[in-house]
Amino acid sequence: MKQIVEKYRALKPTIDYLSDEIVIAQAWKKTHGYIRSFNWYADTLALDVSALTIEGNAKKWAGQISRGRNLKKLELVPAAKSEAWMFDDTGWHPKDFSKRNKKSPLRPLAHLTIRDQTWASAAMLCLADAVETVQGNCSNKNQSFEMTRASKVYSYGNRLVCDWKNKDKAWFRWGNSETYRKFFTDYQNFLKRPLELGRLVSNQALGSENVFIVNLDLSKFYNTIDVDVLIERLQDISSGFGHEICDDFWVAFKRITNWQWSQEDIDLAKELKLGDIETGLPQGLVSAGFYANAYLADFDQKIGDKIGGVLSKTGNIVLHDYCRYVDDLRLVISTDDITPQKIADEINKVIGKLLIKFGGDKLALNTEKTKVTHLSDLDNSGSMANRIEMIQSDLSGPADRDILDSTAGILENLLTIEDEATPVLGDNHADLALLQISSFDHDIRPDTLKRFAANRLESIVRSKRRIVSLDDKETEHEGSNELLAKKLILAWMKDPSLALVLRKAIEIYPDADLFEPVFKAIFERSSFAKGNQEKDKTTQTMMDYLLSDLFRCASDFNGYFQVITYPENIKPFAVIELLARYAQKVIATDGLFSFTVRQAMMLLAVTNKPVLLNTGDNIQKDLHSILVNNPPAYQSQRSALFEVAAQITDNFDTYASLFLEHIEDLTEQRYAALEPFAKRGGPFWLALWKQLNKKVSFKAIARQIKWAAPQVSLQPKPRKQLLSKVICSDINGFEFEHALIKLALGLVDGADRDPSIVAKSPNEITVKLSPSYSWDKVWLAEVKEIECELAPSKTGADPRFVIPTWIDTQSSQDNGIIYWVGTILRASVLGGADFTGSHWKVGETVTYKGLRTSWYKRRMGMMHSPESIIGEFATVSGWFSDLLMRCLQWPGFESSFVQHKDVRAVLDLESFILCLKERLGYLNDLICKSSSLPVLPTEVYRPNNKEKFRIVTVQQLLPRTTDFSAADVQLNNESFRAKHRDHLLAVCQLTVKTLEAKLKSDGDEKKPSADLIVFPEVSVHIDDQDVIKRLADKTQSIVFAGLVFTDHKGKLVNIARWFIPDYRESGRQWIIRDQGKENMTIPEKQMGITGFRPCQHIINVHGHPDGPFRLTGAICYDATDIRLAADLKDKTDLFVITAHNKDVNTFDNMASALQYHMYQHVVITNIGEFGGSTIQAPFKEPYDRLISHVHGVGQIAISTADIDLAAFKRSSKKYKEVKTKPAGV
Repeated sequence: MKQIVEKYRALKPTIDYLSDEIVIAQAWKKTHGYIRSFNWYADTLALDVSALTIEGNAKKWAGQISRGRNLKKLELVPAAKSEAWMFDDTGWHPKDFSKRNKKSPLRPLAHLTIRDQTWASAAMLCLADAVETVQGNCSNKNQSFEMTRASKVYSYGNRLVCDWKNKDKAWFRWGNSETYRKFFTDYQNFLKRPLELGRLVSNQALGSENVFIVNLDLSKFYNTIDVDVLIERLQDISSGFGHEICDDFWVAFKRITNWQWSQEDIDLAKELKLGDIETGLPQGLVSAGFYANAYLADFDQKIGDKIGGVLSKTGNIVLHDYCRYVDDLRLVISTDDITPQKIADEINKVIGKLLIKFGGDKLALNTEKTKVTHLSDLDNSGSMANRIEMIQSDLSGPADRDILDSTAGILENLLTIEDEATPVLGDNHADLALLQISSFDHDIRPDTLKRFAANRLESIVRSKRRIVSLDDKETEHEGSNELLAKKLILAWMKDPSLALVLRKAIEIYPDADLFEPVFKAIFERSSFAKGNQEKDKTTQTMMDYLLSDLFRCASDFNGYFQVITYPENIKPFAVIELLARYAQKVIATDGLFSFTVRQAMMLLAVTNKPVLLNTGDNIQKDLHSILVNNPPAYQSQRSALFEVAAQITDNFDTYASLFLEHIEDLTEQRYAALEPFAKRGGPFWLALWKQLNKKVSFKAIARQIKWAAPQVSLQPKPRKQLLSKVICSDINGFEFEHALIKLALGLVDGADRDPSIVAKSPNEITVKLSPSYSWDKVWLAEVKEIECELAPSKTGADPRFVIPTWIDTQSSQDNGIIYWVGTILRASVLGGADFTGSHWKVGETVTYKGLRTSWYKRRMGMMHSPESIIGEFATVSGWFSDLLMRCLQWPGFESSFVQHKDVRAVLDLESFILCLKERLGYLNDLICKSSSLPVLPTEVYRPNNKEKFRIVTVQQLLPRTTDFSAADVQLNNESFRAKHRDHLLAVCQLTVKTLEAKLKSDGDEKKPSADLIVFPEVSVHIDDQDVIKRLADKTQSIVFAGLVFTDHKGKLVNIARWFIPDYRESGRQWIIRDQGKENMTIPEKQMGITGFRPCQHIINVHGHPDGPFRLTGAICYDATDIRLAADLKDKTDLFVITAHNKDVNTFDNMASALQYHMYQHVVITNIGEFGGSTIQAPFKEPYDRLISHVHGVGQIAISTADIDLAAFKRSSKKYKEVKTKPAGV
């Protein structure tokens, strides 16, 4: 359905696109997300301001591009690079000061305003398809590296997230929030490619040939890019792609890339030996990676053209492959018997010349980093890359205590690896052969290894704390954690640029006494220390950078420490207090860099330690003024700071009242000041609305903005009602897909009768059921239709429901109607007027969270998954998500990701109505009529060529019946939580090992896998579901597990959760479905558990040759309901029961009865305390019927079975004989 205006189908490098408000808004969205994630030194408050005001700023910035507004000056942020430090009798200092004369240990990062960043990103959006196409598809999982080489794909780093609609043509997802592809995936491919292709060469090589991998590094790559040459190359690429040259675009492009530095920063850069910062791309520009790839696109192709030929006659060096990751180049070569040093010299010479010829005059290789390594040193299980992959594999699964301990030892060793330079010996030196033996390459830089090790060690410590009981072992465990923190500090001391390593040390053992000497050493070497003894400006700059990073970390820690549990003897907030004292010293002293002061002021604001400064004009100063109730003069762009202050203090009413006082004198502008908050929603808007109605002077404004008033939950009677009253009530029947489809049909019918209803909000629409039923029963098949009419407005028009300009209403009014129906449906299922919202719960931490979103941003980036709009009980299915995706399109969004064919077939209102009616008929047929229960199908696509369906039953021991008590129904006792999680990890690891053993015996798989893993009832605490997800990921399995009693809207309920990993091109996503339990046992009633089963889930598994297979589940006592079994017998192929049941004989008999009367496989997984887990099916022979059964009590048992789910629906009789069908089946 071509719902979007044709203009936005594909962007082009024209001024019309570059100055388009919608393109600017999408460029801002990508820029905003990237900076928050990767640019630690960014002004986060400026990002908050831009998030609240982006609706107005997008228009303003688009106009400024057309009018030719100049850029702001760049701000220099010198960041520390890797440098060796040491201790001796003079103290802690750089190992070799003389090296700084040749190479500065600083990198010149640049801080740009969010507007200037957005402009460069907008140009990137216009050029993306052309530049990505010329580089080729590096993400094709169906291609081997040999095929990728044949396709002339060489570039891996900083590649954009694209779809390849045609084989060779890229389409950048410019409407999504992500910009670049995942680092880990592309970097792993970059490392693997030379090895795989080198292996092919080695297998075909003559006996005298040696195969080498050559690592090359570009020196100061970003700084040496000539922007004028870049523009010429971009024009060539664009023309080659088929774009016409738009002179106005390129004039504007030259203006928005004409970055300028202040003279002060230029002089400082020279003093610090940072090179010529006035040339090249700013490091810190979000789009810099994209432009750098464009700059080298021709060079990549020219080097690629030489593959298969002789690169140098000296030694007969033949080039077999080339690939590049940003400034890191890898070559696969073969050569006659010449030394690696000679190879390096020849490669440096040849590639250096080609680099100047096809890259640029200023580009050069950093020859000191050139490495030539025998393929055999890298292509083996002992190579560092392979070891890292093994560590990742171990930790990605359900890592138990043994795995955590053994992996931690390996990672600690990585902290001690140093980059030791090898000497250069002459060709005839007697020890040359000896040197070559010792100069094998680790293939990953030591600083990268240390960052990796620090990250994983912190994760391991966090995992181990959750399984260590509060006993004597905790003291021993925390002692080892303190020692580990010291080891990390030592690794940082040897290379102070490893700020992340220091941060992880703090997270592992946040003890103020331990870190005070560290912070003191940094501060006293910084430019902010009074009577500074450090005369070296480079060292001062490094320490200023480290201080800034520590202040930023402390701001993050303020929230992090509220959710991470540490032993009582550790006082993590004392570390924040200590850093806050240094922040106070920083703002009281004149130092070199304003970015350090910004981070210091931000930390003091986050910890609610405001100070009033007499000088300077920045956002941080204004926030401090607001925190002390003394706001500066009104600026609309800084209104967001009032909400930030409310977040920091958790006093939303106080700062809402202060904001109203602040705007009281604006008269005409008061509505404009409030509207962004009204559209954004959230706790600050609720507080503003509350205060608005208290202030007489704001009564008129309150009436004017009543469309955003919070809805009050009432109990609407079964008669004509405002839609807003129904969806905000406790009996909102529009949480069900059946009801939403009826509502959609009613809205379309209402729009046909009265077109003026289109673009109205739920506050302006009445609904009436025919025939009349309670509003929570709208899903019933007996409710045939919903009448929708326009109601007289009491709140005024809601601007959020206006049809956006990107919807093509000129070609067809159907597009506008379908979009509006989508807004009403989404608002109805969410239960509020803001259709752009989500179901995610708000965190309980009191700290700075920032303003990451707004209504305007959300409208162009909504998530429609059932989990995000209704929650895990998912009373709507993936089909409804697809429907919303089809209705609520936005520019740069590709609705071809819709999986359901009937939704994809929607082209206009006629096909829309047909799609809705067919789906409603299908859902009505699925309803469990005897049980009066709606059924929701979930489609799961799992490509699988096997005929059999592998199922695993996991019978664990904990928790036992005696572990539950009225005092601890949810098993939250800390000591038992640790014991329970430890047991679950061990059982999950045992499951993986069982599958590995099974697969090795079969000899048909490389990785452990299953189709379904089933755990008992109440066996997994809700805080341990991460363990189940890791198991599902490791085995690529669907998991059905009973969760320990959990809270749902204030009531304790019993649920079993479907964990379904959904593997797509964009990565793995989770489909989560909660199966409720309706019938409570006597012990459950005594503990206050409430029955809650809003629907029955059926999982339709596609991909098997005889599929799809239909799976459903029930929790213990619910399985004894013969009405449910009767309802499901024709609808499913596998009935799965999670149990915590001591009456094993009864359940054995029940399984025997169910498998025949439902005529399908039945699986029961019981707790090990009682045993009796079984898999049965109605085959003719008894030995076939009982597929699996675990006898005996107190048993841990992992049982696997390959079952034939198609046996009872297959017409052929060549398989196992089945029993005669029961009557009625």
